[in-house]
Amino acid sequence: MVPNLSYCEDICDDIPEVFYEMVEALWPGPVTVLLGGKSSRPDALLGSEGKVGLRQPDLPFLQLWMEAIPGAIVSTSANLSGQSSPGSLEELRQLLSAEVDLLLEGEEIDPKRQASTVVDLTLDPPELVRSGQWADRVQAFL
Repeated sequence: MVPNLSYCEDICDDIPEVFYEMVEALWPGPVTVLLGGKSSRPDALLGSEGKVGLRQPDLPFLQLWMEAIPGAIVSTSANLSGQSSPGSLEELRQLLSAEVDLLLEGEEIDPKRQASTVVDLTLDPPELVRSGQWADRVQAFL
């Protein structure tokens, strides 16, 4: 999670123009963008394919927290890869509490709320990886 665009440029290489167009229209919000990470970044940040998922959250608390740090936050999704999202905060605690250093809890999880949309901008043309909230808005850039 990043507080602003300057962090994206510190973390990633070869940022395509469509990235700037997309985040101008969609951030902060439920859209995660995959970009190629700088090779100088830790492997744990880059993932197995050298990509970084970036998102500017629309939660005021997280935005203030990132400004206070200051910096980006390495975060996980609210689910394990390939599994469905938890339906309550209690399920989330059980799933992730042993796996993360800090679990910030907000309001109770809305079981009808979709996950964020994930788009891979390292591909040409860009590819929708996960259809979630605002997928229709992301499609306008693909």
